[in-house]
Amino acid sequence: MFKPLIQTAAAATVSLAFINPGMAGIVGFEDVLLGSSFNVGGSFTSDGVSFTMQDYIWPGGTVHSGGQGDITLGFGGSFGTGQMFYPNNINALIDLAGTVGQQTLVTIPFSDNGGNVNFHVNPALGGAIIEANDFSDPTINGTTINGVSVSVTGTNLSGFITLTGPVDQVVVGGQETLIDNVRYSPEPTSALLLTACGLSTLARRRRTA
Repeated sequence: MFKPLIQTAAAATVSLAFINPGMAGIVGFEDVLLGSSFNVGGSFTSDGVSFTMQDYIWPGGTVHSGGQGDITLGFGGSFGTGQMFYPNNINALIDLAGTVGQQTLVTIPFSDNGGNVNFHVNPALGGAIIEANDFSDPTINGTTINGVSVSVTGTNLSGFITLTGPVDQVVVGGQETLIDNVRYSPEPTSALLLTACGLSTLARRRRTA
């Protein structure tokens, strides 16, 4: 009696998982024209994720609006694969929630070749952009920003920023910083909620059948 219902529910669970809008992915910047440059207010989309350029904060708190975000092949080092993003004295707002959905695990590989950096998570929830000498600075590494844990590993020339928690947006920028192969994993409760909704619907149909 209950076996068909369980089988149907399992099938529905699989189907719902496939239509979950929050999907894991990698942003590699290969689909943006090489040599493209974006000023403050400009934006581009790579692998389904939106990047919008914003003002940059120099050491001492000076706000700089003259930077640019470039799609480049890098500085000739071993970091990255193919094309990568070079935020040159500019910040990029990476909008995950508005494009691929809220995520709970985000990894940003970076190569910081000098100058200062800027960083923030979920700016809509408040707080100021962090200006620091590098991403391993204790004002960034080991902190929790708007409910998201921040861990920085590796070296300045080849490091990783790992974000754990409900990530909607990330602000990241530098002066001689490269970013490539940004990885993200979906917010898991989306699948659970969809599954619960599917099971509830099937149960109601069974009772009224």
